[in-house]
Amino acid sequence: MTRLKIVVISPNLRKKGDVQKNEPFEDARKKRKNAENRLFINSFKGVKMSVHKHNSWGRTRGPKNLAGPNGTAITVLADTDDLLGITASTAGYNTENQRFLHVLIEDATTSDDPAVVTVFGYCHAFQRWFEIPEVNLSSTNTAASAVSIDIGNIARAPALQVPSDREYRIYHIVGVDKVSFVNGTPAQVNVFAACSTF
Repeated sequence: MTRLKIVVISPNLRKKGDVQKNEPFEDARKKRKNAENRLFINSFKGVKMSVHKHNSWGRTRGPKNLAGPNGTAITVLADTDDLLGITASTAGYNTENQRFLHVLIEDATTSDDPAVVTVFGYCHAFQRWFEIPEVNLSSTNTAASAVSIDIGNIARAPALQVPSDREYRIYHIVGVDKVSFVNGTPAQVNVFAACSTF
């Protein structure tokens, strides 16, 4: 017995020999797919998808200003009263666990001789503030004097000062979680601080 296969050729097909598709089946499939797409879209309508945002927390090649935008001076404390106690205070700036502290100090007045700026560190593991030593922390454990930067009296206003009028230092602060700066006459100095990993 021979089976007969019937093929329906649409009169509207451009190519000779093209077979007309099963339109009712195709239409039902498209409608179902469209309904699934609408359901998916409506399910996530108004939902904010997570977007990965890169930040430089903990690893920066160039110095990153601790006070915010480049050129922003940090707030200098007049004394160590805000650095008392055993828990972290709102004083100081997060180092983001970076390796180097960069400090630039300039005389903010034209007549007064500012007091020295002392740098203090804070470690979450100790929950204590301490003096940052002047020596490189990675090379020695011997006792050293605390970081103490003296700018001297500069007769020019900050906008007119030349590079040699300012004091710039780099300190190795690996493991220090926060830093703070103290000066007996904070209005007489502008202190800029940044951290970097490399």
